[in-house]
Amino acid sequence: MMKRKEHKILILTYLSLFLFLIFLTSSMGDVINDPKDVSSNEIINYENNLKNLKNSGYWTLNNITIDDLLSGVGARNWTWAATQPWCSGTGTLGDPYIIENVTIKNSNTGIFIRDSTKYFVIQNVTIFNVTISGIRLNNVTNGVLFDNNISSNDIYGIYLTGSKYNLIKENFISNNTNNGILLTNLSNNNTIKENIIKNNTQHGISLEESSGNLIKGNTVNNSTGMGISIALQSNNNTISENIVNNGLWDGIYLESSVSNMVLGNNATNNSGDGIYLSGASYDTTVKENKLNLNNMGIHLMNNVNNTIKDNTINNSTYDGIFLVNCDFTKILGNLVNNNKDNGMSLVNSTNNFLEDNFINNNQGDGILLMSSSHNNTIKANRIIDSNVGIDTADSDGNAIIENTVNGSLYSGISVYLGNFIKVIGNIVYNNTQDGIYTDSIYNSTIAENTVYNNLKHGIYLTEENINNNVTRNIISDNAMNGIDLSSIFNIDNLIWKNILIRNGKHAMDAGSNNNWNSTTIGNYWDNHTGPDTTPNDGIVDAQYNISGPAGSIDYLPIADDGAPRITINTPSGGDAFGSSAPSFDVAIIDNFLDEMWYSVDGGLNNYTFTTNGIIEQAAWGAISDGALTLAFYARDILGNIGSADVIIEKDTQAPIITINSPNPGEIFSNDAPSYNVTVTDPNLDSVWLELDGSNYELSIPIIGTINQTAWAALPEGSYTITLHANDTLGHSTSEAVTITKIVPSGGGIGLDYFMTSFLIFITGGIGVIVIIAKIYTKRRVKSS
Repeated sequence: MMKRKEHKILILTYLSLFLFLIFLTSSMGDVINDPKDVSSNEIINYENNLKNLKNSGYWTLNNITIDDLLSGVGARNWTWAATQPWCSGTGTLGDPYIIENVTIKNSNTGIFIRDSTKYFVIQNVTIFNVTISGIRLNNVTNGVLFDNNISSNDIYGIYLTGSKYNLIKENFISNNTNNGILLTNLSNNNTIKENIIKNNTQHGISLEESSGNLIKGNTVNNSTGMGISIALQSNNNTISENIVNNGLWDGIYLESSVSNMVLGNNATNNSGDGIYLSGASYDTTVKENKLNLNNMGIHLMNNVNNTIKDNTINNSTYDGIFLVNCDFTKILGNLVNNNKDNGMSLVNSTNNFLEDNFINNNQGDGILLMSSSHNNTIKANRIIDSNVGIDTADSDGNAIIENTVNGSLYSGISVYLGNFIKVIGNIVYNNTQDGIYTDSIYNSTIAENTVYNNLKHGIYLTEENINNNVTRNIISDNAMNGIDLSSIFNIDNLIWKNILIRNGKHAMDAGSNNNWNSTTIGNYWDNHTGPDTTPNDGIVDAQYNISGPAGSIDYLPIADDGAPRITINTPSGGDAFGSSAPSFDVAIIDNFLDEMWYSVDGGLNNYTFTTNGIIEQAAWGAISDGALTLAFYARDILGNIGSADVIIEKDTQAPIITINSPNPGEIFSNDAPSYNVTVTDPNLDSVWLELDGSNYELSIPIIGTINQTAWAALPEGSYTITLHANDTLGHSTSEAVTITKIVPSGGGIGLDYFMTSFLIFITGGIGVIVIIAKIYTKRRVKSS
């Protein structure tokens, strides 16, 4: 019996060990074979397994060198290492070699492993004051360096050359004379994660000619060189979620390396730039980083095809984002605040796209383009409280589109020395000097801008502006001139179809051959709106004289065309709608339409719209059933308001059915029952009666008799009469009443039926049966 029991215990032990090895193999395989895509749970499980495998001893050694190419007696390979007390395991995926609990100090080399493909772990090792490297891997794969302390070594903390698929995690690496961690010579597809790296004399983490690595979640502080350096064709690396602070150079530096991802890092208080992409770092994405108190936030030089997106950049000593000789860069959705120079600067950079950035309270310009920065697009940015909001100089072909600029110390938008510039659709207001300022621009367009409340001019063309088109701008409430052409060198400009309202003076012209109207139309001047006696031409009868020595004239000033005219095509009066909000189609005619809105509650709440569509569902839902007024409004830029309305109905309830007769339980004979029903609904569509599976459509008022033929064909019994109704909106309901049909027997005794009870008494074993008969007459016989 004892042997059999021991045998069972042995089997269970082997089975448990087998399952454990499967689990360990799976976890370690994920970490080593796919280091760039391992879940945190898998890594944690793996680390827990390692910790459970600790040896019991602790050793102080001069160094450990393992060369797995060596063989034979005395070769210091893994086979030899496994015989040492400080190493355990067999080097397989399920049973890696483990070196742990070792201290190495004051030596030439710490731990040096080369030419190894075995699975191994180095953990809980302390290495300091060695001459070369704390841990060095040369042509090694499948290694894990975990939870080690590597400090105060003369050159590198951890050094990988030609090594792949290794994991370096949760190590403490400090005060090394050169790099904290260096990967070089095609050390690809490694993971460097969650290490603490500080006070290293050169870079915290450095990659040279090493690609496909993941550098994630490390804390890198006080590096004398770069915090993280990616250089010399180190491509397709991911640098994410690292904290890089207080370095003497750049927080994160990339040079001559392409297709890298720099994501979600925090770089603070570095004497260099937060992130610096030096020459030939193409196709790099810099996204969602937080950069504070650096020399510059993001600095790019000599690059193409990079993306800078959704970063937060604050309190830089110089510019938030600075590009030099960079082309085809996308700068999107960044928050750039409180930098001591410009929010963004582009120097000799072309074909870049700056969109949807928020740029606030920078001491220089919001966006500055200079020195042949051609063909850039600056679109939909919000720029507040800068020196100049958008400032371009000596650059051609730029498009400044749909930006909002206010609070600038000087001009909102300034364009100096450029050809074929487009300044279109911007909102520029509350700037200390001019809204839009131009000097020496040619063949350019300033159109569809809204420029108001600027303390000097709305649109100011100073020196040598030639052959430009200024059109469809709304220029209002500027303290001095709405449009100012103050120089004699302003020549051959066309100014037409602009709206000028409440400016200190609407226009000034000192140039020559400037035209203030096209062949068909001029500008709107709010102090010169009529009379217009020629039907339907929209032109004031008298010309408008422009101030200034040029003696310019608007020969076709625009007349006030009155309030917008609104036609409601749908819905029509009396239309009814249910719970879903109705759609609408209106036609609004005005030459200078500004805004459109509607209301369904008498003006308590208004909803703007730009195209025909559907009434706001929340607004419709708040309205009670019944008649309501749907009102439409439109205002032109001159302040005229037109309106139109239509009365419609909201009906969300189903019809209400009241059955007046017959009554529930009522008894009828051969004559068909009559009915009297009331149905209440403002939009009633149809009513029908259902009896014994057949439907009979009813007319209104709903009074009549059930079909006699159908009733006569029914045998005696109980029947349910169901009344149905629906309305035009699709709401339906029903009500039912149950009645009884009984036909008299024998033609005349007037008795409908007998009910007989039998009582059985047992007396002395003799059954006595007493019959009690109850005779029921019909409660009512419906006569014809």
